[in-house]
Amino acid sequence: MPAAKGLSPARKLALQVLVRVQRDNAFAERVLHTGFARLDLSEQDRAFCTELVFGTLRWRILLDNLLNGFLKKPLRKLPAQVQNTLRMGAYQCSFLRTPAYSAVDQALRLIGREHPAHKGLVNAVLRKFDENTPEEFRATKTYQNWKVPERLSHDYALPLWLIEELQNTLDEDGLLAWLRVTKENKGIHLRINSMETSVDELVARFQQANMRCEPHPNVPSALVVHQGGSPEYWPGFSDGEFMVQDVAAQWIGQCAAPAPGDTVIDCCAAPGGKTTHLAEKMQNDGKIYAVDIHPGRLSKIKENTERLCLDIVEPLVLDLSEPDAIKKSALGALQGKADLIVLDAPCSALGTINKNPEIALREAPDWQRLARLQRTLLENMAPYLRINGTLVYSVCTFTAAEGPETIEHFLKANPNFSVEEEVLDHMTQEHAPKNVQSRVKYGLNLWTHILGGDSFFLTRLKRNA
Repeated sequence: MPAAKGLSPARKLALQVLVRVQRDNAFAERVLHTGFARLDLSEQDRAFCTELVFGTLRWRILLDNLLNGFLKKPLRKLPAQVQNTLRMGAYQCSFLRTPAYSAVDQALRLIGREHPAHKGLVNAVLRKFDENTPEEFRATKTYQNWKVPERLSHDYALPLWLIEELQNTLDEDGLLAWLRVTKENKGIHLRINSMETSVDELVARFQQANMRCEPHPNVPSALVVHQGGSPEYWPGFSDGEFMVQDVAAQWIGQCAAPAPGDTVIDCCAAPGGKTTHLAEKMQNDGKIYAVDIHPGRLSKIKENTERLCLDIVEPLVLDLSEPDAIKKSALGALQGKADLIVLDAPCSALGTINKNPEIALREAPDWQRLARLQRTLLENMAPYLRINGTLVYSVCTFTAAEGPETIEHFLKANPNFSVEEEVLDHMTQEHAPKNVQSRVKYGLNLWTHILGGDSFFLTRLKRNA
């Protein structure tokens, strides 16, 4: 941990990020990277700031319960800067074992100018914290009177609505395993650009740079790196040898299995992880229309395809929920002609809570509304697939409404489509033979506690007529 001489720049930036996340529902990673871009922080300070932000967010529900035990009025009634100063200080004392005097000193410096009236409160509360505080709370009557879901919500710092949704999907052992793993650092997942290098070659390069990494056991194209810092500075990045992509997302490309020369529509494509994976599998031969509604995010696809030396991708800014807009676009000429359509649909993203803990701090998503959008996208894109063509559908979540129920609804309305059961069975047997909970009606559930990536629903459909 950086020595405290004056106000720590890492703590100052961490507080700014936490306030933005709470105030604006911003994504922490984006705000953090913006902060890094404007500040000249050391690698040590960047790593410490990242730990403070994501650690505090990951455990915020638990920290709030602990802090409320020392406060006369609820934490949520304090100014946002004071709330997050207390959370960050409590996280350091309880989880990082920072000495109270250091955490208190920095906390008082953080709020001293804007909220001097709260310095006494912050000082008094944080001096009561140490690494034993979480366990001491479990002995209180408050905790003892809670039912099991409420205790799980506290212990794993996840909202009650999320615990209840998981209970509808996983058995008791699976639920506890998912909760535990979701709080762990699963490393950074890379996808090897097979046109430029191999897993063994990149592992050797990383090891020469004293980086800890290993191939992923369930995805042949994946590498797991246990290393801080920014991947753009790692060996092979500028040479286009890898792409940062979660292993669950890499299952999409494995499931799609495009062939050289195919015509592919990649829907909701930005920032290009799926697009570039498909292009590599096609050996940079064929055509991929990479479609996204956001022009800014679509620019990342161009950036990534250029770095990975892929030139078969045509980015398209397009709202796929509007049938007339599709007909008038470059896709209009592809009706009934695409070999493959990949739809990684907008969703509640609950399966990404490990790396986006702020999602768990928001209101429960309206997954029925999201499911209606997903069904619209499926209906609008289905006519563009040729007979015997493949449609791969995925969402980075585990709700039944956005996964199996969406596919069931689509199949009832489109009897000329069917699930390619044999392909899904083969994928499960080949890459996850012990994953007894992965095979569900109409597709696969890829679970964090079993496969080590985000939690996804994935399926592969065939157009029969």
